[in-house]
Amino acid sequence: MNKLNDLSAGLSKLQLQMSAAANAATTSPAPGSGHAAPSIATGPLAADSPANVMPVYTTPPFVQPLVPNTENTFNPGHVQAEAATLPPREPTNNQNLDTIPQAFAALPVPVPAPTPTQPSHNEDIGPQARAEQEHQVLEPEFWVRPMPRLVTAGPPNDIIFDCPGSRALDYEATWYFLPAVPDFLVCTRCHHRYISGTSIASYFHSARLSGTNAAGNKCRFNVPRLTRVLAPQAKQTSDIKPMEKYMKHRLTVKECAGADKVKASDGFKWFGVMSMTTQDGTPLPDIYQYVVICEACYEDHVLGSSFAAKFGPLSRAQPEDQAWMCDIAVTPFFGNAFRRFSQQEKLDLDQHQHSRDKNWLELANLTSPRWGLPACEGFRKAVEPASRKWFRAARLPELVFCEACYLDKIKFTTFEPHFEPADVVSKTGAAWMDFALGYTTEETPLRACQARSRPVIIALGIALARQDMGTLVRAGRTILASPVCTNEGLEDSNLHKLTGGQWFRLSSGAVADDKFRICEACHACLVTTLGLDRYWEAEDPGQAVGKRLVCGLHTGAPWGTEYLARFDEAVDTGVWARFEEYVRVWIDIPPCPRYSHGDETRGRRWYGWEDCLVCGECFVRFCEPLAVKIAAAGGDGGRGGIMEDEVGKQQKQHDGHDGGSQHGKQSGKELLGFLPLHDELIADPRMCCMYSPRMRAMFKAVVEEKLALQHDATTTTTTTTATTAAGAEQDLLAHARHRHAVYARTIPQVRMVQQMREMAMLQSLNSGMVGLMYQGAGAIQTVSGTTDGYLHGVSGGGWHETANHATSAAWFDKSRAEGLGVVSGMGGDMAMVARLMEEWAAVE
Repeated sequence: MNKLNDLSAGLSKLQLQMSAAANAATTSPAPGSGHAAPSIATGPLAADSPANVMPVYTTPPFVQPLVPNTENTFNPGHVQAEAATLPPREPTNNQNLDTIPQAFAALPVPVPAPTPTQPSHNEDIGPQARAEQEHQVLEPEFWVRPMPRLVTAGPPNDIIFDCPGSRALDYEATWYFLPAVPDFLVCTRCHHRYISGTSIASYFHSARLSGTNAAGNKCRFNVPRLTRVLAPQAKQTSDIKPMEKYMKHRLTVKECAGADKVKASDGFKWFGVMSMTTQDGTPLPDIYQYVVICEACYEDHVLGSSFAAKFGPLSRAQPEDQAWMCDIAVTPFFGNAFRRFSQQEKLDLDQHQHSRDKNWLELANLTSPRWGLPACEGFRKAVEPASRKWFRAARLPELVFCEACYLDKIKFTTFEPHFEPADVVSKTGAAWMDFALGYTTEETPLRACQARSRPVIIALGIALARQDMGTLVRAGRTILASPVCTNEGLEDSNLHKLTGGQWFRLSSGAVADDKFRICEACHACLVTTLGLDRYWEAEDPGQAVGKRLVCGLHTGAPWGTEYLARFDEAVDTGVWARFEEYVRVWIDIPPCPRYSHGDETRGRRWYGWEDCLVCGECFVRFCEPLAVKIAAAGGDGGRGGIMEDEVGKQQKQHDGHDGGSQHGKQSGKELLGFLPLHDELIADPRMCCMYSPRMRAMFKAVVEEKLALQHDATTTTTTTTATTAAGAEQDLLAHARHRHAVYARTIPQVRMVQQMREMAMLQSLNSGMVGLMYQGAGAIQTVSGTTDGYLHGVSGGGWHETANHATSAAWFDKSRAEGLGVVSGMGGDMAMVARLMEEWAAVE
């Protein structure tokens, strides 16, 4: 026993000595091994460089900061040492998923403490580990998202799964704010990551907001100006005045228009580069004089950064005939590089390494070629492979990105080491010509960039958030092997329409008759990547044979956009019923036809009156919530008019917060029992009346007085109110009949004029195409030497070498005449249409 004790003590002493030696090796760099600033081997293109030869995109070497990063980020080098403390990423077979605590579902992945065996930053630790360490330091906001944990039903998580960013939340959620700036909202995730448990936490208040306002609620906190500058300063000084000042000013600034083009009349303020030279006189690339940044991105990304002094208000005004776009928003590569190099500049300054604009110059030289790259043509249009540079995933060679998409989506991420160049060398610039001239033994097929595929975009975003390349590889393999999901059904890569396919449906059976299904590609990118397979089941492929089905989660499908929003809500809150119940309610309700009155409205179900019909969408979105609101206010409408987009938000709240029949109150259908028609099937085409703002206001008056009648007890009040209610109802029906009459004399004429103009334009185009056909035939005769030697004339068209040329000239004259006819009649037609539409708008 004594020997065992001596052996145990000896091992403990040896372990302490090894630990001390390892710590000394890690914290004490070798003499002369100072931290190197980023050095990127790139520069402006030479004038005589080939168009397809671009600089090598290298990553700046990693620089360790003096102050260690304490953000909630993921370091794979530490996971093994703390594996026993990490929660399982995948549920076990015997785990009851519905009993997982909701608070645990919102917790981020823990960051284990460093271990003595952690490799030094100066050692060669491999490209993947180096990229992850570099990303952790140069992107301090980044954190590794865990797999979302959901329950079938129950209360929502206290903390949202991830910051929604620019995505507005239209459902009830908890938000934080400073009392002095109540409209500057902070989501629960950002509050948990940046504010909770700090010296400034007590300054923030919280509230449950419904999200029924027109624009929804957005988190404005997750921008570098706050996360990198103002919030850390406030934590150190316990002074929130600078944050309040920024928040107040930021609410007065126009939001970035993103990829939308902005005209001078839109009133945007623009910022640009102040000097085209560095401190030592080195010129910047010429393209930087055209870089423009909107005021919102200037406030959020530029101010407070190490490069803030490089930008200022533009000295030139935006021309009236030009449309501009913000370069930070429209070119992600520039925005990512700006944030990374500005953070590197900050680290250099913290370590007293004055670079004299070295990082600024390298940023400019690295990003300037991006604006000269060919635009991505998308994944449905294949291009000559030699027309641009290409990159592919090393573990999935079929996943190919063009250079522009690679820079925007992969560069400066932890996936960069997993991609490799996939260029095609061409002697002539065209694969078919290389093959025809014998430079290649086989013709290289055309290439399409997969980065614009919607399933690939979704899978890539989730994989990057989880920092797991395997997620992208697994999803990408299924996506690339599956048919393309479109709003009209499945198609192959050649745009040929397909039937059948593999489909998935909800495993709970919440949607009857299998009316809702999703395709294999959407299942791979949305379901499998998030670990939600337990809520879905594969259909028998034989059920889809010969059928052309549309994926329910495509944005072009009926309610596809709304379904995706509710899918996000389910992941955000951790309650799957938010999505499933919404699908169950809306799967049988077609979109409002408004005043189309076409064949697509045949065989629909309607509500309301014979002369004032209400479609299913307007009834659920507007009428039912309106009745519930008026009843809750005592029957008089209380707080004024209801917003048009208060579209059944109560329908989306399945956590017990709504004031429906669960609390002993009548439902919307019960309160609207006075309507003559309820879910009535009408075979003929009809138009909806309740999308109109005026009709909604009149309907509100009817509901208020009908419900007031039900609450009155005395005979006098009942008689008076009944007369008034009947009058309000008659006013509504009289206006509906008048509206139908106005429709009959306006909208059909507008459509007829539009159709006649379209027919005239098509006739002109058809004549031009016939002229081109005869012109081509004449050219073949001329080239082959089969002309008859005579000149052929046409009235008003001159003389031509062949009869086909003469016929072509005649058809071109006809096309011009028809086109001039369309143009000459445009003024009168437009005036008529404007007058008719103005008359129709008067009753809307």
